[in-house]
Amino acid sequence: MNNRIHGGFAQGEDSNVLASNVLDFSINVNPIGPPAAVKDAMNEAIRHIDRYPDPSCHKLCCALANYHGIESSQLICANGAGDLIFQVIGVLKPKTALCLAPDFSEYEQALRVQGTAIQYYELKRDNGFALDEAYLSMLKKIHPDLIVLVNPHNPTGNLIDESLLERIISFAQAANITVLLDECFIEFTDRESLIRRISEFSNLFLIRAFTKSFALPGLRLGYGACADEKLIQQIIACRQPWSVSLIAQEAGLAALKELAYQKETKKVIQDEQDYLKETKKMIRIERDYLIHELKKLEFCVFPSETNFILFQTNQDIYTQLMSRGICIRDCSNYRTLEQGFYRVAVKQHHENRQLIETLKLIINRTESLPLT
Repeated sequence: MNNRIHGGFAQGEDSNVLASNVLDFSINVNPIGPPAAVKDAMNEAIRHIDRYPDPSCHKLCCALANYHGIESSQLICANGAGDLIFQVIGVLKPKTALCLAPDFSEYEQALRVQGTAIQYYELKRDNGFALDEAYLSMLKKIHPDLIVLVNPHNPTGNLIDESLLERIISFAQAANITVLLDECFIEFTDRESLIRRISEFSNLFLIRAFTKSFALPGLRLGYGACADEKLIQQIIACRQPWSVSLIAQEAGLAALKELAYQKETKKVIQDEQDYLKETKKMIRIERDYLIHELKKLEFCVFPSETNFILFQTNQDIYTQLMSRGICIRDCSNYRTLEQGFYRVAVKQHHENRQLIETLKLIINRTESLPLT
């Protein structure tokens, strides 16, 4: 990918539409928004902004350990998942790596900074960009120092088959290959995270974020889990000591406590479940709605098990949507994806309906234009 910056901010800056007025389908965060308790914790933390934050994020790591059922010494917090990606790759300094194409670009960027030789496993459109057995065969053949897997995958939303994923990690462990597994969108799926099993895999470094699940992209708070505590300490030793702000740490603590049903959420789903369970239920309903409506527009829609959808069309929709204050993700700068691939986040129903109705207007207008 060439342009690493996206979202309503970047697109609004490049258009006549103010970023604050953009209905942004390009960023894949919880459509319900941050829990009220998290906002309250951030406001309270501002009162103590004259203090340095805890460089070890001790309280937050302990809370995460309790939440996930692992040891706090197996956790590290960072200024967003992107920050942690560069930190861990900077410490590992792999000579060779195997990445997927298409895939989230920050891994490729971090590897190139280290001078790593990257090979790519190209996901095939014919099978919905799903990872298959041929990947494991390639892994055994080339034997890289590091492999990068994003589960669910970005930008397609696919989950890796559980059996295949475990066989990949097990082979890599036996072959002394480090596995970077990105689970930043796992909370939006029905799949269990591997974080509770982190002690079983000495070669696994798992990356998570509050950004997506709790709708906090502007805050920057991510974390990693790894059974290799020596690696955790190496990362800590090599980075700036106050990389996670006091406000971010307090927000993270509040987010982990946020299990009660919020008033804001009740307006969306009448159910007595916790914040993340409600989110997943809403995502399923609205994802099905978007997929159904996009297919009715004769777009090629690819399967997704998370909170965003990849589709392809030969219609020039990006600029026309942006001129109407709607931003979607143009995926043509993902490796192996050409012009016409787009990704949209699953948002609340009135927003999803606005996207679909605007697309209908664009398509109908295009079809009614006279031939020249």
